[in-house]
Amino acid sequence: MEAAAAPPGDADHYNPFSEMDDDNINYDHSLNYDAMHDLMNFLPPGWRRLTPEERGGGDDGPARPPYLHEPTGDTSWRNPNLREILGMVDERRDDDAAKRNAGNSGRGGNNKNGTD
Repeated sequence: MEAAAAPPGDADHYNPFSEMDDDNINYDHSLNYDAMHDLMNFLPPGWRRLTPEERGGGDDGPARPPYLHEPTGDTSWRNPNLREILGMVDERRDDDAAKRNAGNSGRGGNNKNGTD
């Protein structure tokens, strides 16, 4: 996927996890912060967010979906990067499960009657 240009004023976004020590309890959140931020805020080429005025709604009826693919005119309620975002979430969940399983593997006592 080609990277889209940064929105005005967002080139140097704030990362609350920057310069965090790896022994900090929130360190795991920092690992994918920038990548997740970019996926959520920078859209693929051809896509843009409609302004509230463009979306309409209120007395005019239901609002239009917020994402517009300009070349085709298609609109979407979902971020065009949703698959990549969910892929990162799934990968993180799998990594966490692997760490938990690795931590439990040496404890013993997994047998219901207490004999291993």
